[in-house]
Amino acid sequence: MKKTTTVFFILVVSVLLTMMIACGDSGTTRKEGELYGKCYPNETCNEGLECDTDHNVCIKESAGPDIENEYADEAADDADNTNLGDTKESGIWQDPRTGLIWSEKHYLTKTPTLDSLIAYCENLVEGGFSDWKMPTIDELRTLIQNCSNTEPYGICSISEKNGSLEYKDDDAWICDCEWKDEWTQHVGKDEFIYDNGGYYSRLGDNQDVSLCSSSLNSYNSGLWCVGFDIAVIGVASPGRVNVVRCVGSYSRQKPCEGLPENAVWNVYSSIPQAWDGSSWQPSDAPSYNEKPSETECRFICNSGYKWDGSKCNLQDIKAISGCSPESPTPCYDSSSGLIWSAKAPDEMLYYDAIDYCDNLVEGGLGDWHLPTISELRTLIQNCLWTVTGGNCNITDDCLSAEYCEYRYSQCYNDCRDLSGSHSIYSKFGDEGDFLSSSVVTDFSEAVWGVGFDKAQILIFGTDEVYDKGSARCVR
Repeated sequence: MKKTTTVFFILVVSVLLTMMIACGDSGTTRKEGELYGKCYPNETCNEGLECDTDHNVCIKESAGPDIENEYADEAADDADNTNLGDTKESGIWQDPRTGLIWSEKHYLTKTPTLDSLIAYCENLVEGGFSDWKMPTIDELRTLIQNCSNTEPYGICSISEKNGSLEYKDDDAWICDCEWKDEWTQHVGKDEFIYDNGGYYSRLGDNQDVSLCSSSLNSYNSGLWCVGFDIAVIGVASPGRVNVVRCVGSYSRQKPCEGLPENAVWNVYSSIPQAWDGSSWQPSDAPSYNEKPSETECRFICNSGYKWDGSKCNLQDIKAISGCSPESPTPCYDSSSGLIWSAKAPDEMLYYDAIDYCDNLVEGGLGDWHLPTISELRTLIQNCLWTVTGGNCNITDDCLSAEYCEYRYSQCYNDCRDLSGSHSIYSKFGDEGDFLSSSVVTDFSEAVWGVGFDKAQILIFGTDEVYDKGSARCVR
């Protein structure tokens, strides 16, 4: 792609204008052994300094958690969390080093002010979170990689945390790294392609991306920003910003996760949690506890269920919802005393339907079976011939097509509603054909079933592909 100029490089040579960019070689002003200079070959530095061996740079002895070495102990690249690509694809990202959570890249369509940038992040709802904010320059620096000068522990002094937000002469030499020749390709007479592949960004942002912070330069209203072409830290006016990433705190109200079936949160479904460097604390995992808590994810079983140490078990049939087209499953049909499962996801042959129900666990319940024809008929409604007790003679007590007068007892009558509605014949609003476990006694390779489109009792072959049917399990 053809390189587009970012906000950091438009006025590189004009330090006194509204945009000041740090550039140059960090090795030209710091001597070996001096503060922020290279360590001596024996990994020592001048008196009062010590060698940060991970980065071969001299730092203050026992410097403590300031911006220069706060993350030095964790400076090694994390292969699982770098160069993640465009977050339009990967979504929000939680930094395992800092616990900070970063939003996707958002491209702005209007010329922003600092207030509108801050409001943009404060109003952002993304990834289930609404407590976003504009990052400080210190937070933005945590996204830099492969540039020891401007990473959080680097020699560039720009830091809101340390109260160093003015532009110094030395910053022109130490607040960036370099563009590499292999990133530039000559593709035509005056045409070049520039692409560093996101080398300087832990989120894979390439040379066309510059992100600004809420940290103001001490001398004017410009914002301290990071340009990822050469990991440069510089100043831009808010009006030059066209892309933003918002940041979320490592301490935040986080939703509880993993609620068991047939349970509810014990009052609070989210709690304040902090990132300890490897996990959320206290935890977003739930625990059973009858006493409510604002600081732990606790749950209790629904009414009619009891916790057995691993799940909420049904104790009272009446606690289950009554069956209807809108009811969750399992549900209880009070007219028959039967509990019904959800409809199986796919149509299947008879023997597969038997196995499906025998192995089903739903709502914490097992011991399901494929319904008999009498049980299946309890789901028929609005058809006087085939409802339970109707004229059709096919029941659990009479399964012969011939002797139970299948053809003559109105089992096959068409109850179709002339308006075209098929779902009125099922208590669940089901349409199509459903299998029962009842075998036709005078034809062992066939079973009884119900066609809810017309409320008919039908015969299905047990091994014919075209005789597949739907299934609901019962207990």
